[in-house]
Amino acid sequence: MTITPRARRTASLAAASACALVLAACGAGDEPLADPDAATQPEVTAPESEAPDEDPAEEAADAPADVDEPASSGTQVALLDDDGFVFSPSDVTVAAGETVTWVHEGRISHTVTADDDSFGSGTMAAGDTFEVTFDEPGTHPYVCDFHGSMRGTITVS
Repeated sequence: MTITPRARRTASLAAASACALVLAACGAGDEPLADPDAATQPEVTAPESEAPDEDPAEEAADAPADVDEPASSGTQVALLDDDGFVFSPSDVTVAAGETVTWVHEGRISHTVTADDDSFGSGTMAAGDTFEVTFDEPGTHPYVCDFHGSMRGTITVS
């Protein structure tokens, strides 16, 4: 029996559709898949006391470890998704040398990614933190890779 490329493509599309239906039935359709570039991003870790259920797609995204616990001083930005996708506050001004810590207070996956790729959290789950120390004055716009309307700016004076 010979399988044509068209038949192979049709079978692949059918399998993908079946997977999408299973994910939607499980409620997983609301959560984005892991960032394919996450291997070049810092690893984000969940608190030891309350590790969230792992999504198999997120487990596949192995990322290097550079994420620390929130700093005791500095500025914190929350990642929220209950009433829309937002960074809160979305625009922050800090002094050179100050650390900004993003704290994922939402329930679905997000990222913190500089528009110029100078920093990036990789995929973050509920409870994860990510921090960056800004040494040079300037403006640093950033976005959630999964939710393009979720934007913020760090201005370093």
